[in-house]
Amino acid sequence: MAWVKAGSTTTTTTGDNVTVSGLSDNKFYMVLGHHLPSGNFRTTYRFNNDSGSNYALRKSEDGGSENLTNNITDITLGNQDAAYDYFDVSYLVNISTEEKLMINVNMRNGGNGAGNAPNIVQAVGKWDNTSSVISRIDAVNDQGGSYASGSNNSVLGSDGTASLNVQDGAIYYDTTLNKEYVLYDSTWTEL
Repeated sequence: MAWVKAGSTTTTTTGDNVTVSGLSDNKFYMVLGHHLPSGNFRTTYRFNNDSGSNYALRKSEDGGSENLTNNITDITLGNQDAAYDYFDVSYLVNISTEEKLMINVNMRNGGNGAGNAPNIVQAVGKWDNTSSVISRIDAVNDQGGSYASGSNNSVLGSDGTASLNVQDGAIYYDTTLNKEYVLYDSTWTEL
């Protein structure tokens, strides 16, 4: 398995969405989000533009007690709205006939300077869709502020093909055949 870039969006203006669409079918996704504040905001995730009550969530903030919510319209990544940078990493399983499961860890900077410790939220969630794969991921602000210009979501897919750039002069040793080969002009020649 090789992780490959499936899509990425960086905002150029303020707004309430960071959308990555046109995703190809991958069994697993990794989402990296860096969300910048323009006023108080809170990041939530939606899939395939579904804002119905089709999500469930379990999360804990700063090691506190768990918060459970069912039949909700998104997967909320924080308990409070704030004007802090967010960074989050999410892992998703994306099989069309199964619910889409998500593990997320995100942090907010907690305020500028070393005198302000960051906040952490750990969450697991699911999207109750068993008829399609995820082809669109939205980071949605559900508070009064907005995402600032430069906010980004990048999605990596698991079903990529690893590529390898081997330069002329490279030597390969085959342990099964006990032979050495050198690459020259895109051709392997036995030494």
